Amino acid sequence: MPTKSRKRLPDSPEPRQTSPTASQTAESTNPPDSNPNDRPAINTFGGLITRLTWFCLGPAAILLTLCGILSTGSGWATALDAIYFVFVGVVIWCRWTEQRSGRGATVYGEPTTWDDFRRYVKTLLLVAFGAWVLANLLGNHVLQDGLGL
Repeated sequence: MPTKSRKRLPDSPEPRQTSPTASQTAESTNPPDSNPNDRPAINTFGGLITRLTWFCLGPAAILLTLCGILSTGSGWATALDAIYFVFVGVVIWCRWTEQRSGRGATVYGEPTTWDDFRRYVKTLLLVAFGAWVLANLLGNHVLQDGLGL
């Protein structure tokens, strides 16, 4: 026979728990108004520079270097090609540094995991390599005189 749930009367005492649950111990150590996710994501100047580099300055430098490769069309292994891959490496290093600090976040401010970091690196490397090949093909073969920039 199925049991029916009964409503507890307001006069009745609360049932006693012998051991606190994990959520109760977490609540007892943190004040109710403090949320660990409300901490500022960037609290140092180095953290700010690191975040700006992988998010904004690094991709801008990569794009400008690609434009240089496209406009000069001077071969596949030039100083611009080396600079391009140095910028890609710097962007990955800055993202790694932020992730390792424990304050890694997406561009929207959501916390990231190491899986997110690995996916970011794989995607960046594939896109960067494809863009480099395309820029060299166009700059060296299609636009033989470059763009004239």
